[in-house]
Amino acid sequence: MATLSNNIDLTALYDDCDMLAALYRNELMAINAVASGNLVRFTTDVTYDGNAFHFIFNLPQYYGAIEEGRKPTVKSEGGVLYQAIRRWIDMKGIVPKDGKSKDSLAHAITQKIHKLGFFGMNHSGKHPLAKAMAKAKSSGLINEITNEIAGQLGKEVKLELSDLNNRKSLS
Repeated sequence: MATLSNNIDLTALYDDCDMLAALYRNELMAINAVASGNLVRFTTDVTYDGNAFHFIFNLPQYYGAIEEGRKPTVKSEGGVLYQAIRRWIDMKGIVPKDGKSKDSLAHAITQKIHKLGFFGMNHSGKHPLAKAMAKAKSSGLINEITNEIAGQLGKEVKLELSDLNNRKSLS
């Protein structure tokens, strides 16, 4: 199967991706998944590889655990969770009570998560991205994206047909 050239103008799709990202950020804020603020400050990108358009949300590695939670664990996984909790404590400026150190607080939180797991912020059973996509569909954003892609591909098909006709007439 032939692929189309890379003369696709992604400008309008970047705007659409940003609007979709804003809907997703709103859903994250609605479930209060904003403790450090890092999760909602993700970047976006749009690519076209000749066969498909890709809307990319560059999310932190831990976003799934914050949204969906995690099960109890058997081992510490090299201290990754502890280090993330410790950085979060510093970022939030949390001062432990009763004269405890930030390290001991991070250790206690880590131990609790290892023992009990973490329920996550998404308690309603529907993923925040799925909610954002439903809102994008009801607002007409998905239709706008579809129309933009169809328009871009239509231009490309016309160019390809024109090129094919030119080659055919030369032979």
